[in-house]
Amino acid sequence: MSIRVTTIVITIIFLASCKKDTPATAEADIVNGTAKAIIANTINDSIKITLSGLDLATGTIPHIIELTLAPNDTTTIPRIDLKDKTRYTYNWNSNNFRYSDWFQFSNYQKLNYSFDYYADSNDYLLTITGKDRNDLLICLNGDGLSSSWKAINAFDAAGTSIWATLSDSAKTHSFVINRFHSIKHNYIDSNKTLNSSLLAFVLYDSSAHFSLATKTADQYILSSNISFLAPLSTQAQDTLYFCSYKTDNNNNAQYNAPYYQLVRTSVD
Repeated sequence: MSIRVTTIVITIIFLASCKKDTPATAEADIVNGTAKAIIANTINDSIKITLSGLDLATGTIPHIIELTLAPNDTTTIPRIDLKDKTRYTYNWNSNNFRYSDWFQFSNYQKLNYSFDYYADSNDYLLTITGKDRNDLLICLNGDGLSSSWKAINAFDAAGTSIWATLSDSAKTHSFVINRFHSIKHNYIDSNKTLNSSLLAFVLYDSSAHFSLATKTADQYILSSNISFLAPLSTQAQDTLYFCSYKTDNNNNAQYNAPYYQLVRTSVD
């Protein structure tokens, strides 16, 4: 052991410690503190975790800790390796990229995990767990920064290809999915002009299939399974289906055919 949800659950538990009377000569030790950070990996794969420390007083980032934990292993970061009065944000992924904090969302917001470290506090416990998902493998081939996608086919509600009937402008759809949870959509608008949108996206908590959605302006989904709309699904990690939608007065999504098939063209 050396010193990248599916919803992923990472919890911080403050471990109770007994307080003892301390002689006045040990006052410096009380001020400095002895709090440790304990990381427990509960999944059956090794994980890589990065803690980025933000000094609470100055707002600078003076401290980065990178660790690797074996499957179902626990490690302790001692007081000497931690910075007092520092906010540590941590990100992690399993070796096979099927477990990660990267695809954990709540109420359409990406969850960011951190804890404020004070040396004179109790110990901190970070428990790493989550669902087996392939979001990182689809979007970034694991450790990439972005991926590019292009429409190559289109279908009606019966699952019949209508690609040959579409105009060149209607066929023009491409996407770039970014590691920092944004997606760019290139398309031809109603004025026959090349246009694009750059939006934040959400990932839905599902181990059964992959599903990404935008919620404002240019509304659409990218999914490996749109069987609720047409008999279209895939297990391939380089293929998705794209569909635009509008939200009605009751906040229900109204999906619009055609339903496009996308192929991943590159990962950077």
